[in-house]
Formats: sequence, C-alpha cells, structure tokens
Amino acid sequence: MKYIMQINSVNSNQNPSFQSAYLTLSEKNLGKHIEKHVVEAFNKNLLPVLKDSVHLNKFKGIAETSDFWALGGGEGSRFRPLARAFTSLTGIPANKISFPIPLNEKVCVHMSDWALAAGAPFAQKDGGIIPVVEPTSSGLFCGIIKHYTNNPAKNVIIHYGDNVFNTKQGELMTFAKDVIENPNLRLGHVGVKRTPEDTANVFGIYGITKRFKNSDDIYHTACFVNKPEIEIAKKMVTPEGYCPTNTGFIVFKKEAIEELLKALKENPDLIKRNDIDIYDCAKAADWAKRTFGPERSVVKALPKKTWEDVGSPTPFFKFLNRVKKDEFLNEFGDLKSAIQKSVNNRFWYSGNRGELLLDAGKKGLNGVNSRGYPVIDGVKIIA
Repeated sequence: MKYIMQINSVNSNQNPSFQSAYLTLSEKNLGKHIEKHVVEAFNKNLLPVLKDSVHLNKFKGIAETSDFWALGGGEGSRFRPLARAFTSLTGIPANKISFPIPLNEKVCVHMSDWALAAGAPFAQKDGGIIPVVEPTSSGLFCGIIKHYTNNPAKNVIIHYGDNVFNTKQGELMTFAKDVIENPNLRLGHVGVKRTPEDTANVFGIYGITKRFKNSDDIYHTACFVNKPEIEIAKKMVTPEGYCPTNTGFIVFKKEAIEELLKALKENPDLIKRNDIDIYDCAKAADWAKRTFGPERSVVKALPKKTWEDVGSPTPFFKFLNRVKKDEFLNEFGDLKSAIQKSVNNRFWYSGNRGELLLDAGKKGLNGVNSRGYPVIDGVKIIA
C-alpha cells in the first residue's frame, strides 16, 4: 500500500484528478513475473499505440472521477496443466494470465492485455497500468479494498483478467460511463445471455426484475447467485429463456464503495469467501444489490457469443480460433492485424485431439508434427 500512496502523492500536486488503472496480482501466482514481463511490457509497447486511438477521448470525463481495476491474482488452477506443459516446452513461465502471444521477437500480447486494453482510457499518461501485488492468492478484490481504505473513494470499474469480450470498440466503457453518470444508480454489471445448462455450477447468475427505462438489453437486478445448482438456475430464467450470466465486468459507484467500507468496519467478515479471500468481489456486488435495492442496480445482457471466460484451456483455444476470424480484437485499434497474424501463424488447435500446437520457430524443439508445430501432450482436460 505504501507504493500506491507514494504514486498518489506525487501526482496529486500536479493533477488532483489524474487517471488511474490497476492490475491486481498475487505474489504466490507469478505476480512478480507478470509485473515485470506483462505489465511493464504493456505500458512500454502496447499502451502508446492504444493512446493514439481517438475513441478514448470520449471517456475522459469518467476517467477523471473513476479508477479501472483488472483482477488477475487468481491461481489459474483450471489452466495449470496447460501452463505447465507450455513452460516445460518453452522455458517461459506461464499461467492463465501470462500466456504469451508473440507479435515479434521483443513484443508479446498476454491474456491480461485484453482487459488492460479496455481500461486504456484510465491509464496514467506517465505511469500507465499500476501493478498491485498481494502476498497471497487473495490478490483480487482484496487489493481494491486495501487501496480505498487508505485513499479517497472513487467510482470503480472492474474487469476480470481472464474474461474477453467480442464487443464494439468502447461498448463496455460506454455502459460504465452511463452507469457512472446516472445519479440514481449505485451498481452496474455486464452479463451475457446463456442457458441454465450452460451456467449451472459454473458461473454466477443475476436475478433481474424489469427493463431499465426504454432499453432493449439493460435490466434492473435484484440478486446474484454464484454457481447455482441447475434447479435454482432454471428458476432464474428470464421470460426470454436465458440466464444473465456474470462476466466479471462490474461498476461500483463511489457511493457504493463508501458504504461498503463503512459496513466492513462494523463487520470485517461481511464479504468473506474463506480465510484467504477475505474480500470477495461477487459477495461485495451482492451486498450492494441488497443494500441499495433493485432500482439502483442494473445489468447489461450481451448476446451469448459476445463473451468468453478463457481461464481454462478449451474456451481459450476456441477464443484463439475466433481471434483468427478477427473477433475479440476491437479494443486494440491499430494492433488488431498484428495480433490476428500472430495467432494465425503460431497457434493451431486440434479439437479432436485436444492439442496446443505452438510455432517452434528457431527454438529447435522436439516432437513436431507434419505442420512443423511441437505437440504438447498430456493436456487431457480439453474436450
């Protein structure tokens, strides 16, 4: 926390409303490696290109009153077998958030960069993305709570680091802007339309009440149930026949953060998940919905194929195949073609055998197939 407070104090004399974007990490889960090889690389190589994108200017108003947080401190347990195979093959440390997609010999794009690209309007001009490294695996919402315990509350935009969106450029931030600028709202979510079968036991579901004003895809939310059983999921189906599924994109208004901090002083276990994760993001969001009521909470429901949780190998490979079709790249502006070319040239996924086939390049790796790709064996969790 001392590190963050020093940054605030240095900038506050020059510009009291400087823009801030953070990535929370865990020291136990490659946090220091990601800080050096992912965050520093993003600030140096990708952010200057993104800053030239004209569409970022329309978010200047909310960027001055809000902070953007990408959450990336999880263990990546679902991704671990693939990450270990990749690390063993290439010698490059990897987990779900530091899986590299090389653009050239010096520059790589990582999974976390999808979230960071969306948050580019909030990155400081000089400091860029600020890494917040927690000592344990609780480096998610915990870092946010600690930060605002020691600094003035602001509007908070949260983007889970292993979630990707195939939306129009700026669409997520436009929704966040609308929530922040509406004085009657305290909480905003981005959800996706999925069936109870797709959602049960896997993702959280929002319980909705009615449409928000005259919108076609925004609803008031009454509750949130994390990974419910199928019987419960079926009861939460909308009249249109879908479950609004949690995508990990959440907007907490400043007033909600202030009230949450007060409530935590009275009850430190209020949003506790377990002894390690004492501050849980999903529980915090559910608390806010119950505290402020459905009229002050909304969810934007995106079409099914607009979002993917790439924290496990099978959807990660499906995502890479869709990147080859120029999907999931709208936030990257002029970098789109370079990323698409890299994925086309370096990655190939065999859905039948469940293989990651990575371009061997000049590494001299053994075990290549007829296409010239080394085959990573043993990743049996892929369907």
